Amino acid sequence: RQARVTAALARELQHSVAEDRQRAGPLSEEALALGRESNDDETLAACLLARHDALWEPGTGIDRAQLGAEIAAAGKRLSDSDRVAEGLLLEANGLLESGSADFRRVLSRWFGLLEERDEPRDRYMIETRRAAVALLDGDTDRAETHMLEAAGIGEQIHEPDTGNVLMSQRVALARARSDTDELRALAVDAVQWWTGAPDLAHAVAAGAYAAAGDLDASAREVAVVAASDAWQRDNSYLRSVLIAHLAEAAVLLDNTDLCRQLLSAVEHLTDSCGVNGAVVAFAGPFAHTAGVLAGQLGDHERARAMLQKSVETSRRLGAAVWVREGEAALRHIAELRDVDGGPGSQTPDLKTATLSRIGKVWNVSLGDEQATLPHMKGLADIGVLIRQRGKEISALQLAGAPSLLASSADALIDLGALEAYRNRLDELETEIDQADDDADIGRRESLENEREQILAEIRRATGLGGRLRTSPKDPAERARKAVSARIRDAIRRLDGVTPLLAAHLDRSIQTGLRCSYEPVGDEADIRWDIQD
Repeated sequence: RQARVTAALARELQHSVAEDRQRAGPLSEEALALGRESNDDETLAACLLARHDALWEPGTGIDRAQLGAEIAAAGKRLSDSDRVAEGLLLEANGLLESGSADFRRVLSRWFGLLEERDEPRDRYMIETRRAAVALLDGDTDRAETHMLEAAGIGEQIHEPDTGNVLMSQRVALARARSDTDELRALAVDAVQWWTGAPDLAHAVAAGAYAAAGDLDASAREVAVVAASDAWQRDNSYLRSVLIAHLAEAAVLLDNTDLCRQLLSAVEHLTDSCGVNGAVVAFAGPFAHTAGVLAGQLGDHERARAMLQKSVETSRRLGAAVWVREGEAALRHIAELRDVDGGPGSQTPDLKTATLSRIGKVWNVSLGDEQATLPHMKGLADIGVLIRQRGKEISALQLAGAPSLLASSADALIDLGALEAYRNRLDELETEIDQADDDADIGRRESLENEREQILAEIRRATGLGGRLRTSPKDPAERARKAVSARIRDAIRRLDGVTPLLAAHLDRSIQTGLRCSYEPVGDEADIRWDIQD
């Protein structure tokens, strides 16, 4: 009882009593110590959650990921799927904040757990996080579809956080699209919606107006934030969003004093990233914000180092929008260095490229980058698009239309196979527990990979509640999903061995119902040798 009361008090102070928030940390440590001595998993889970929430501020992702994993483990021992889901989501969020690509593996387990249940709030949670992943991947149309679906479900079930989640994801969506009208609308709506968090609201509005080119309106919003001075004391997870947008405004307004204050606020966080909520919306690496601010202040070497770190982190996470923004900022820094008479950054010769298949092996190159990769359909798709530079090719044509024209009533898997998959999942849980007991890390990874593959197949073939899913009626939509997925997978594989080539293809290839390869600027001069 003492452990639970202490944990509850710590969480209440952290979330509801701002002036006494500093007491939450020590109380959460006391609660967790008591919880570990209680020999009661339900008590332990409550205390772990209290400690997690008391730590929930930028730069603590690794520690919180471990606490999330412990919550999930306690939930598993209790056979409490809600606790398991809570722990997995918090673990994934902590990993994402720390820049670890493992967040996708943990989030996949979370999706699998929720998709096995047929509960309305699970559907809402799934749609919101599908939107978050799509935003991270840079697929804005898919993200918007999930966002609207989630909002509809949230309203139906009276989910209290529906509006906040939608607004948070609109911030990321507007940034990714860089549409002037959308940015202006966001600025207005942010101030009207986040009345309880005025510093956040006006900071978002300042950044949105600046990005839309309305510097007068941006300056007015910056003045509102500066007048309160409270943004400097906000250490919640919202700090990443607030500072990123305030920094965007400060740079475009050439507000040197504010740039210095903001750089001082983030320079110790450059190994981590900002995330709004628990995998609600990615707010970018802090290294990006630090790099942009350092560049504005004339420290070009520091800016370049920070921006390179940001691009590396974004590539690792698959954060396409932030890769593009980081590379654009690096080019801007190079231009500033040249203007200032600095040494400039040496740009490698990227005028020739190769994509050549011999049997089951692809040879790829761009400039000095060279690598070999096993055959992937995505590389063949890329080869077709490059050959037809500037032309739109239908996803149906790339996918091979005949294979996609199965009857829409055909089940994607039969009941016998589905039952076999589920039996194997039960066996895997036992084998993974045994591997944990034996401290056999290699076997555990192998078993977890098998489990993820089976869960992916079950999710592909079943809907919520485990009902068999039939083939979609629209073959073009199936083709879009298949081709987009395999092209993205190929580019991710290339990123590990030829990052410049991967970045070029990511910028130059558009996927959807119709796909194309359209390089711009100097990259349009690249000469390709395609042999497939």
